[in-house]
Amino acid sequence: TNIKKLYPSADKIITVSNSIKNELDQILEKPYCITIHNGIKTTDSTYEACGFSNFILNVGRLHPQKGQSDLIKAFNLIKNIINENLLIVGDGIMRNQLEQEIQDLELQERVFLVGADSSYKYIKNCSLFVFPSYYEGFSNTILEVMSQKKNIVAYDYKGSDEILFNENLVPTADIDRLGSKILFYIQNKHESMILANKLFENSKNFSLDNTLQKYEEEIKKCVEL
Repeated sequence: TNIKKLYPSADKIITVSNSIKNELDQILEKPYCITIHNGIKTTDSTYEACGFSNFILNVGRLHPQKGQSDLIKAFNLIKNIINENLLIVGDGIMRNQLEQEIQDLELQERVFLVGADSSYKYIKNCSLFVFPSYYEGFSNTILEVMSQKKNIVAYDYKGSDEILFNENLVPTADIDRLGSKILFYIQNKHESMILANKLFENSKNFSLDNTLQKYEEEIKKCVEL
């Protein structure tokens, strides 16, 4: 493959997650890779909030990878137990399919595809963020949510445990467990707040300044070779 041909000529390979690094280490004969996680800027707390309140949120491309179809099905399992609606921010190739699923489940008054928009103004007002991606490199969206002291439910895709806690995760593609975990945190606000605060503290390890400093250090090492 091109990876085996081209990557060994690099002085160093930087990956955004340990899971990607481990995969490359298995392909390459020498350990060329190090991990530098993505970082984010601290966002001003005065960022304008959206006009919605008391809702469950997902942000991402409307794509099979992102698991929004699973999320809609999981929401349908608990819709009669909770008052929160579901907002999905983003656009993509699955929009028509997701709209049809919403109609088929008669969720037009509970699930809303709001299109592409700035994520922060929705994060600020959400009750819970749900991220049912099947795979990721390293999600900046997750960092954004953590930095706003919001709790998260996510699939346990490869690398999810590098940034989230076990309490956040459910097995990938398990729609029943996804619905149950969402329901638990909606019904148990105190536990959700405790976990949100843990995520916020963890987000401080992923500042943009830290990331840029690590890149600068590695570039200097390469120059000195």
